[in-house]
Amino acid sequence: MVKVEIKRLLKRPSFYIALLVGIAITALEALTNNQIKLKPENFSNFSSGVYSNFIQYSLGKYVRMLQMVFPLIVTIAFSDAYLEDVKSGFIKNIVTRYDKKKYLINRFLVNFVVSGLIISIPLIVNYMIYAATIPSIEPQVSYSSLALSSRDFLPYIYYEYPLLHVFIRIMLLFIYGGTFSSIALAISIFFRSKYVITIIPFILYIGMDVMSSMIAHSVYDDYSPMLYLFSQSRYNHMFALFPLIVVAACFYVFLAGGMKNELN
Repeated sequence: MVKVEIKRLLKRPSFYIALLVGIAITALEALTNNQIKLKPENFSNFSSGVYSNFIQYSLGKYVRMLQMVFPLIVTIAFSDAYLEDVKSGFIKNIVTRYDKKKYLINRFLVNFVVSGLIISIPLIVNYMIYAATIPSIEPQVSYSSLALSSRDFLPYIYYEYPLLHVFIRIMLLFIYGGTFSSIALAISIFFRSKYVITIIPFILYIGMDVMSSMIAHSVYDDYSPMLYLFSQSRYNHMFALFPLIVVAACFYVFLAGGMKNELN
């Protein structure tokens, strides 16, 4: 069944649109950075390498663009596929060949993974462009254009294992991409408009940022995904609790609602 889902995914224009938008933003961020035009000898006494220029360590306009489109590109890729199956009646053909519960579980898992890849692949492209054009200089506390303090996101790992730090940052976006697309998928049980199921996760994303700015006690106490996914905000329990709780709730809602759906 997973193979069937993948084949259907590869025929969806929205999947390619979402992926290309993400790649375009991250590729432009790297290609417009003047540092990739420097010659190798320019880096002999220069500390700003790959780990200082990677897009998730940047504060430029392309990062702000990625911040805004993030919940949209992860939801338009595949989250409305279940709704399309129901509205077209195609789901009736599926459940006559496969167990309905198995179909719903596979749809949820595929949607999560696809949405995670939609945001993580562009980040990997950005990293690869930098890795191919400038040195992978390991950051140093005393001599680095990007200085992480003890209050920032896992500074010890950044300075000791910078590549691992990049991997963690990308995986965090992967998980949150799947989380917001899971919200859209769960909502599709109750709404019959793909525009509604796409916009609600976006509204939630923006709403969390607004609420965070209202209740935060200091600049280090941000609970907005918009900030801690795309900046150096320090680790807080929301990093883990939000996706864990939301994905579990969405899975229950989608599975229970889908099993009760009369498919008419």
